[in-house]
Amino acid sequence: MAASDLEQAETHYRAAFALWQQQGDEPLQAAALNGLGLVESSRGDYVASLSHFQQALQLAQAARTHPHLEAVVLWNLAVDLRELRRYDEALAIVDEAQSLAKQASDNWLLSRLYATESDCYRASGQLLEAERAGLAALRWARHVKSPEVIGIAQSALGAVALVRGEYGDAAKHLTASAKQLKRARAQRPLARTLLRQVLVEVVC
Repeated sequence: MAASDLEQAETHYRAAFALWQQQGDEPLQAAALNGLGLVESSRGDYVASLSHFQQALQLAQAARTHPHLEAVVLWNLAVDLRELRRYDEALAIVDEAQSLAKQASDNWLLSRLYATESDCYRASGQLLEAERAGLAALRWARHVKSPEVIGIAQSALGAVALVRGEYGDAAKHLTASAKQLKRARAQRPLARTLLRQVLVEVVC
């Protein structure tokens, strides 16, 4: 997203938060704060976005009327913690979010949560758990039939294989991932997958 688009989105979410705060609507305040967090995380300011996601979660949990909103905020919080390399905290939050996503029957969110879980386990050296989570991400993604979500799951599995030194499997997963992500025009996850493909080529 361009800088001007992010500024426009930030203005929108701040205005929405002020409005819903005046009206005392906690779930909509949480949604606005979640939006602000997404803007900041798109800028790479994970400390600022973490604060907004935490505030959003407090409001959503206080209302206890929108479990799906709670699950989405928890996922965004876990992604931020992953980027900040706070993997144990991220994994605990993912576990909570998965329970809520299952209650909401949101297969898309479940796939993204399992992919995030896989990334955290891989980064912390727990490769068996990382593979298990990556396979779960792919299984849920196939229920959704979204090229982007399938591609992200395949990239997570490719990253695990790469760390293990299983370069043939890594290449297979990453090639399939790139195909899906190009189809979806998902630029950020595609860039990550292409970088992983380069790493495979370098070591082979």
